[in-house]
Amino acid sequence: MNSFNSFQPQPTTPDQQIRQNLAVSIPALARGDIIATSSNAVTSQGIRWATNGRFSHAILYLGNGVAIDANPFQETEKNPLRQKLHDSKQAIVFRHRTASQDQLDKAASWAGSQSGKHYDFTGAARSALQPNARTGWMKWSTLGVSIIGADEISATISEDGHNATFFCSELIFRAFRVAGIPLLDGPPKRLGPNRFLKTTELVLMWQLDLGR
Repeated sequence: MNSFNSFQPQPTTPDQQIRQNLAVSIPALARGDIIATSSNAVTSQGIRWATNGRFSHAILYLGNGVAIDANPFQETEKNPLRQKLHDSKQAIVFRHRTASQDQLDKAASWAGSQSGKHYDFTGAARSALQPNARTGWMKWSTLGVSIIGADEISATISEDGHNATFFCSELIFRAFRVAGIPLLDGPPKRLGPNRFLKTTELVLMWQLDLGR
C-alpha cells in the first residue's frame, strides 16, 4: 500500500516529531514532497545563524528524480534532486498531511512553471528580519527598513509582483497556496525554510540518505 495513503496524521507540528532518524533514498519520495537542507558551506552556516534555525535551503520534489529550487547562485531551476543535494550534510523530507494528489500536482506544476525566475535577494533578507530570527531586532534599523522598502518597491514595479522573483522557501509556500493548500497564514515572502517546522499541515517523514 502507498505510504502516503496509509499514513495516519498526528496533530503535531514537525518540530515535535522524531521521525527524522528514519533514512530513505530518493525513490521513496513522492511528487510534492518538500526537502529542507543544511550544509557545511559558509553561506548555509550564516543563514542558519541569522534565522536561528536548522535549515538554510528548501527544495520541492517534482517526481522522477527531478526537483526545483530557488538558489542565489542560479535562477529558479529544475534539476536532478541528487545534483541539488551534492553538498548537503542533512536533508529532511516533509509531506502534506491531507492534500489530494491533484492538489500536490497543482503545487508542483505551478512551481515548475516558475523555472527561469531570478532569485529574490531582498525577500530572503527580509525573512531574516522576522521575530523568530536572531537578526529580527534589525527590522526597524536603517538597514532593515531599507530591505523592506526595496522588497516592496521591486514587487510594485514588476508586472508579476512578488511572483517575479523567489527565494527557496518562498517558492514552495507560494506554490502550496496557489494549489489551495496553504501551509501557514503569513505571506510567503516572509517565510524562511525553518517555518516548515511550524505548520500542522506538514508531517516530517524521513531523513534522506545522502550516501555519496
